[in-house]
Amino acid sequence: MRSSRASRNPPPHTVFILATTEVHKIPETVLSRCQRHELRALPLPVVEEELAKIAASEGLVCESGALRLVARLSEGSMRDAQSLLDRVSSYVEGVLTEEEASSVLGVVGKQGLFRLSGAIIGRDPAGALALLEDSFSQGVEPAVLLRDFARHWRDLLLVRFGAQGAVEPFSAEEVAEAQRQLSNLSGLDIQELVDLARTGADDALRSVHPRYALEALVVRMATREPTHDLLRLVGGAVASLTGSQGRGGGGRAVAEKRSSVADQTRASSRPPAEGDEASSVPSRAIVSSSPASIPLRETHGSAFSWEEFVAITSTSGSRILGEHLRRLAVVNFQPGILEATGAEFTVASLSRGAGLERLEQALQSYSGVSSWRINLKKGETGGEGVQEAPSSIAANEKAKRSQARHAKEEAVRQDPGVTALLDAFPGSTIDRVEVSAKEGA
Repeated sequence: MRSSRASRNPPPHTVFILATTEVHKIPETVLSRCQRHELRALPLPVVEEELAKIAASEGLVCESGALRLVARLSEGSMRDAQSLLDRVSSYVEGVLTEEEASSVLGVVGKQGLFRLSGAIIGRDPAGALALLEDSFSQGVEPAVLLRDFARHWRDLLLVRFGAQGAVEPFSAEEVAEAQRQLSNLSGLDIQELVDLARTGADDALRSVHPRYALEALVVRMATREPTHDLLRLVGGAVASLTGSQGRGGGGRAVAEKRSSVADQTRASSRPPAEGDEASSVPSRAIVSSSPASIPLRETHGSAFSWEEFVAITSTSGSRILGEHLRRLAVVNFQPGILEATGAEFTVASLSRGAGLERLEQALQSYSGVSSWRINLKKGETGGEGVQEAPSSIAANEKAKRSQARHAKEEAVRQDPGVTALLDAFPGSTIDRVEVSAKEGA
């Protein structure tokens, strides 16, 4: 008596065939027990050749373009190709042309795609839209046309760069037509058009209204500025900007600024003149309002000011000390007295230890006064993370740089070369203007 378990086993001659287009989803334990056979799509020339044999045996007269169209739509499946050929032959009497086959199958043939690309390259948006309308009136689905449209521009790209073997079969007439259209385009132009077709088709296929998106894409491609025109506009804008900066005297202003600082340093380093009296001018409190030198008191024959003192200390003394001083807001600065406010870190650095000692030495060296009363307090700053007081030298310089930057940005936006570029791309805007640190200084 045979067991029930043995009765459930398949006969020895049984063969299981697993067919899938997603091999990666089959577990490895199953794949390791199978013989794997890859069934690949047939090349288009092979499908076209077999269709020609079938048409001849059936007594059908077909143009090569019609057979090529059927072979392309079959995507390498001989069974689908025979079904499509049978379908179009039942609707056509006499010779089967490419236009009749495309009309029956609801697609655009190669000639129609060439007419559309010719209108785009010829910068004829009205003609391109008319071709689209004609295709839609014949029942062509926008999604189908979008895929064929993107593929056609890819084929043109490969023909342009000599890779005809990688495209679907072109007849000699189609290759000649492609080369004729491409003769008016540079390499950069065809690359940009192909990129527009690919990205635009992807967006249109995801759109709720693919037809509208396709029409907008065709208009955008047909009205696109050629590369040489864009290069001319960009070159003119750059030349215009460069010329305006040269006329603005930016280099002269920097040179004058450096000369002014050098003059101040030389003046402060002159030896004391005889006959000067420190008590001849009454003491007064001065609040620093700008980086410009403000004479506070004539001491030993030289201008006595906070800005000058900071400049000398930064160049001839400690750079760290000079940076701290630049961030202080002076309340009272006169011989023997320094009162200022600043950020907590700056005040702490200058109020004790080596920082205080260096500050006293710098004041003595600058003024000739041996005894100084220094009173530094924590004050308001420009915001979180800002270390300079609002009326300090550093804050005023930052405000000037910001104003200069805004002025340069506005000059760029109003430049004729830039406005010409904006006119060449309707709807475009300037999001940001980059000003280098050297220009913004």
